[in-house]
Amino acid sequence: MTGPLRNLTIAGLLAAILSLSFAGIAGADPAAEIKFRQSNMKAIGGHMGALAAMVKGARTGSPLEVRTHAYAIGWMSRVAGELFPDGSGAGETAAKPEI
Repeated sequence: MTGPLRNLTIAGLLAAILSLSFAGIAGADPAAEIKFRQSNMKAIGGHMGALAAMVKGARTGSPLEVRTHAYAIGWMSRVAGELFPDGSGAGETAAKPEI
């Protein structure tokens, strides 16, 4: 795995681990909840960007790299639904109201 891709993968996995570790803490403060959700979504976006670069041919990627990003997106997406409990719509965000 190349340097930048390796760093992105490690960052994404760390974000996922931290997301799960601090879920209870983030629930106490609406601003912390928003930052927590945004961090999770940015990590998913990073993995999506890496896959998009490979699909568009901007860089080559091994099957292992593709699989790693796909698994990370899958696992982090499972948690994403739990990051938006009822009443979590308050606060300053760029999220659409229907979200």
